[in-house]
Amino acid sequence: MSAAFDTIDRDILLQILKDIVEEDELSLIQFLLSNTHINTRINNADINAPFTSNVGTPQGDGLSPVLFIIYLEHALKEVRKVIGEPKSPLEEKIPREIAYADDVDFVGLEYIDIDAVQRTLHKIYNLKVNLKVNIAKTEKTLLSKNEDAWRSTKKVGSLMGDKEDRRVHGDVDFGRTWKEYKDGFGDINGDFWLGNEAVYKLTNQLLANARSGTTDLLRRQAMFYPRATAPPSLSATLQQPLDL
Repeated sequence: MSAAFDTIDRDILLQILKDIVEEDELSLIQFLLSNTHINTRINNADINAPFTSNVGTPQGDGLSPVLFIIYLEHALKEVRKVIGEPKSPLEEKIPREIAYADDVDFVGLEYIDIDAVQRTLHKIYNLKVNLKVNIAKTEKTLLSKNEDAWRSTKKVGSLMGDKEDRRVHGDVDFGRTWKEYKDGFGDINGDFWLGNEAVYKLTNQLLANARSGTTDLLRRQAMFYPRATAPPSLSATLQQPLDL
C-alpha cells in the first residue's frame, strides 16, 4: 500500500473501534486523533503555516500501528465478503491471504482468482476505506515445481528461494507435528523442546517469582518510613535501590 498510515479515514476507524474498545478508551483515542496539525518543512525551514489534518494516524507512536492493523483487518473482512467462500476442498486447505504490517499476499489456485481479488481490492480499498494500493509494488508470483522464477521473489525482506533453502537444509525441523511441539520432544543433549504447556508453566512461575521479589522489597522498604508517611510508589521503589 501507499502511505498506509496517512490515508486512514478517522471517522471509519472510530466506527470500527466502537465495537472493540470501551467507551473511555474510545474517547482517549478520539482525543489523540483530534486537532492534529501538519507543518511543511524543507531544509529545516518552514515554508507555510501549520494546517489541520483530519485523515491518517500519527507516525512514531506506539498506538498507530495497532490502529492501522485494526483498520486493515476491517478492510480484509469486506474483501472476504465479496470473494466468497472457498470453491473446492483444496482451496479450504490454503490461506486466503497472508498479511504482515501493510503488505498483504492473496493466495489462489489460478491467476484468474488473483485477478478477481485485484478488482475487488480497488472497490474496497480505494472507494470504501480510502486505502491506496501501490500498483508499482504489486506483483503476481506463480509457485510451481517446473519454474524457478518464484525463488527471486522477495517476501518480508528475504527471497523465497532463500527461505526454501533454509527449510530444506537448515536447523529448523519442519517435519515435526503440532502434537510434538505441544507435548515436547528430544533431550537436553540434543535438539529438544520442553513443550508448550511446560513453557507456559515455567513463564508463569518466573513471573510469580518476580512479583514475589517485588512485594518483599516493598515490605522491607516500608520499615524505613514512619506510619504517617505514605509508602512510595512501585516505580519510585524500583528507581531507589536500598543498601540492606
